[in-house]
Amino acid sequence: MPDSPHSSLPADPDQTPEARRLPLDSNAVQRQFARQARRTGSSRPWLYGEVAKRMQERLDYIRVAPAALADAGCGAGEDLAALAERYADCRQLTGLDIAPDRAAQARARLQPGGLRGLLGKLRSNRGIEIQTADFSLAALPAGSQQLVWSNCALHWSGAPDATLKQWSQWLAPEGLLMFSVFGPDTFREVRQAAREAGLGAMTLEFVDLHDYGDMLVAAGMATPVMDAEVLTLSYSSPEALLAELRTLGGNAHSRRAGALISRSRWQRFLNALAAQHDPALGGIPLTVEVVYGHAFKPQPRPARGPAGVSTVPLDQLTASLKRRPGG
Repeated sequence: MPDSPHSSLPADPDQTPEARRLPLDSNAVQRQFARQARRTGSSRPWLYGEVAKRMQERLDYIRVAPAALADAGCGAGEDLAALAERYADCRQLTGLDIAPDRAAQARARLQPGGLRGLLGKLRSNRGIEIQTADFSLAALPAGSQQLVWSNCALHWSGAPDATLKQWSQWLAPEGLLMFSVFGPDTFREVRQAAREAGLGAMTLEFVDLHDYGDMLVAAGMATPVMDAEVLTLSYSSPEALLAELRTLGGNAHSRRAGALISRSRWQRFLNALAAQHDPALGGIPLTVEVVYGHAFKPQPRPARGPAGVSTVPLDQLTASLKRRPGG
């Protein structure tokens, strides 16, 4: 059964947003990333590092000074370490990753005197916690974070709308959510080859940029900013292309082939990939659409009582008075 190259969340009116699901096997996700950790050690795919660099460049234009931040899908801790250096006054850093080996690598990276000696010096008087947990289900205290960061991880959630709502709940008012995710044009060459070979789903289903914007609003976030860029990679052979895909996490589609694929059908798939060779690129292209999003958690609106009277909680009023000059 070929997978859809352009996927939004199901539009079933009988389902609430939290109940909607993409065709993704969460158990397969954990297995895929455990294998990836064993295959690549503490290093991560270069593409994730490049996207993280571009996210960091976007942070240069955003004013935020987090006292606590969380990295959802922290991998081996590369981004968490970079955020720790950027925000030297941040007192609490939390990383979450579903793969135990990756979480262990992140703990080792963030220890004093470990892979990043400078971070060890910065670590005094700050807390660092790495949880082996599904970032869609982890229960960080509500309102505890000023920054939630997630690099190339949200497309591994079968319910991205519910996940964004969970992340929003972690944020304090005026806190920032920043994430990157693969968009629907990603790996289109692989899907085309799979259709030609009569194979089932060979990649995840990816959600459109505009849908993510709608999800952020539905999650209670304010003024979401979304943009995307398309990267075209090139490979010398089908085998080299597929090896790259495996480093990015593999295929956890719930409708992927459940049995061994025949040799002849697999060869048809490889031939269909090879037929896409582009002389201008000097190899077989692979499209990656990277979607970037960020939004802020708004201040809660005062409740309105009878006859238009506004009701403001006492703790919120006290905090407001303390922020005034001379308060």
